[in-house]
Amino acid sequence: MIGPVLRLGINELRLTAKDRSNLVWMLVMPIVFILFFGSVTGGASRGPADTTIALAVVDADVSWLSRGLVEALEGEDFAVTEVPPGEAAAEARRRTLIIPSGMAEAVASGEQVTLLLVTDPDASIEASAAAEINVVRALTRLIGHLVEMDDAGGAPGSLDLRMDSLAELRRLAAREPLVQLESAFAGQGRPTPSGFGQAIPGMMTQFIIMMVMLAGGVYLTEEKLSGVLRRLAVAPFTPRTLILGKVTGLVLLALVQSALLIAVGTAIGRLGILGADFYWGSSPAGLILMLVAFAVATAGITLFFGAVLSSPSQAGAVGWLAGMIMAGLGGCWWPLELVPGWLRAAGHIFPTAWMMDGLHDLVSFGRGVEAVLPEAAILLAYGALFGLLGARFLKVHA
Repeated sequence: MIGPVLRLGINELRLTAKDRSNLVWMLVMPIVFILFFGSVTGGASRGPADTTIALAVVDADVSWLSRGLVEALEGEDFAVTEVPPGEAAAEARRRTLIIPSGMAEAVASGEQVTLLLVTDPDASIEASAAAEINVVRALTRLIGHLVEMDDAGGAPGSLDLRMDSLAELRRLAAREPLVQLESAFAGQGRPTPSGFGQAIPGMMTQFIIMMVMLAGGVYLTEEKLSGVLRRLAVAPFTPRTLILGKVTGLVLLALVQSALLIAVGTAIGRLGILGADFYWGSSPAGLILMLVAFAVATAGITLFFGAVLSSPSQAGAVGWLAGMIMAGLGGCWWPLELVPGWLRAAGHIFPTAWMMDGLHDLVSFGRGVEAVLPEAAILLAYGALFGLLGARFLKVHA
């Protein structure tokens, strides 16, 4: 039985590939939507791996202390670009830290010094807020080192000892931290995915279910109307074999599109397109499990709609409309963390919400296969339920 089922499934996949227009929905449109949604919702992924923040530094002091501050900034996930004072006003920069002239002498005299962090209004709000925190962290660490140097009797600020002072700063900076601070999200709280960390999983989920429902539903209703299903139900194919073959073809179609979009997401992340910083997480097993479970759920739903709808035009319209509704309410366009609780609960009526939950667990939060077992089980239940209903209503008898 496995042989005929697999042959039928591969034949369904071959028929889908013969229609050139399907390639647009399988590859071209998802790429367009990924780039659009990824760029307008924050660019780089906010996943477990922190992104490096660009920071221009204008050092008007040019002292051992300002050099120590620049090196401290480089240790805070900044991509530091040092800019001569004369070029600062001429170039548009996202974030620029200005170190005033005379900082080292003022600090040595116990005077307060004000640094200026200039932020472009068009810069990422999240990145700019993180930049402010990182600057404060660098300053705090630098001040701590200065206090240690002062307590040791080598008060900084002497021009004769400027190189010795910088060397001491570097020694203290290279030392193992005396205190380690670990932080984690408690309870049910977790950061909201954004940028390509939301767009790539979201558009992949949307276009898998839309492509399978559109192509699979249209072909299934065409075969019902033309009598192809009744003719296929004659030996050597039993009705059960025929239905399983159709489901297998739909699952294979979903998995092929998954593979294509996995490759697209990987390429976007590695090439840094539009500033993307994206990867698929650290659990290939969890990702494969979610993709297979979602393919089964999508195949079952498509079989059901193909069984109850009476024409290809109905299947096309329902596939398009249902796909858009499930994508919008299921968290493919925006994270469900942003919507009210009742709407989040309503979104989980659809398999897309469970797929997005699982993908965010893997991609955005770096979790393993054990974290997505509940979502995968629910998706498989969707596939079983709708697959059985579709088999019940599909008329394939000769």
